[in-house]
Amino acid sequence: MRRAVVCSTKCEGETETNFNSVERLLHYATELEQEAAVESTPDRKPPPEWPSKGGIRFEDVKLRYRPDLPPVLSGFDLDILPGESLGICGRTGAGKSTILTSLLRLVELDSGRISIDGVDLHTLGLHDVRRAIAVIPQTASLFAGTLRDNLDPFHEHDDQRLNDALRRAHLLAETSTISLKAGEVLDYDKPRSRFSLDVSVDANGDNFSIGERSLVSLGRALVVDAQIVFLDEATASVDVSTDEQIQSTIAAEFGRRGRTIIAIAHRLHSIIGNDRVLVMDHGAVAELDTPAALFARSGIFRSMCDESAISMADIERAQRERRR
Repeated sequence: MRRAVVCSTKCEGETETNFNSVERLLHYATELEQEAAVESTPDRKPPPEWPSKGGIRFEDVKLRYRPDLPPVLSGFDLDILPGESLGICGRTGAGKSTILTSLLRLVELDSGRISIDGVDLHTLGLHDVRRAIAVIPQTASLFAGTLRDNLDPFHEHDDQRLNDALRRAHLLAETSTISLKAGEVLDYDKPRSRFSLDVSVDANGDNFSIGERSLVSLGRALVVDAQIVFLDEATASVDVSTDEQIQSTIAAEFGRRGRTIIAIAHRLHSIIGNDRVLVMDHGAVAELDTPAALFARSGIFRSMCDESAISMADIERAQRERRR
């Protein structure tokens, strides 16, 4: 009799646990907001070359992360010019990263409109929206497999392009530093460092340093070669030397080729060479102008520069270096 009671109690507990699982599944399947369609409808499909210029417009954008929360972006208006390099800064919670969230449609807008080259992003499928933008995040996500898999997960490009991206991302030796033996012919596809397309990558890139992961993320962006490149505090976790490498490569590989570059700043030094700087405050545009013009004002940007010991001479130097 005692054994029967114990068995009955155990079965009741298991049944309750199973019903809780069913309840959670039903909640996820029927009550959570679903993402938009992955593919654009045939009548809304953008042309294959879209975006060809990279101009971005935010019009009276309002976004909140949950219905019961206050808006993170409220009445946000911004025109990013084609081929422009725009730095974004502001205090914690000002809404900087929400700009990327809204661009990629990770959260849908409450109201307003975002367009790229005149095409309303809300009318497109998520695949078309997200392929238009290359993102270099603060924490690079690497997957177990090979470096080739991480650079080109859908195997859309040949090895020459992938090796070229590794070289431009400073993960392979530059040809100018390679000394050849007499009679040796330089093989551009032959790796000259511990990195190669077939090198093994552990889950989360645990066998790479933080700086190396960031350079792999840069390599991905070079492979994709999108018209719009978004850096979400991409150099926040790397040392100053790696930061300089990444900034130099971005200026050379994207800026001089007419790509639109949007960079959220962790180190203010990384954006003072940009064409313009946007200062965010409480989800709205607080200041927007060239770094030199903003420095000349007694505003938020000037106070941030003072805190970082940045002078007008530093801004002028950064501008000259970026235009080289």
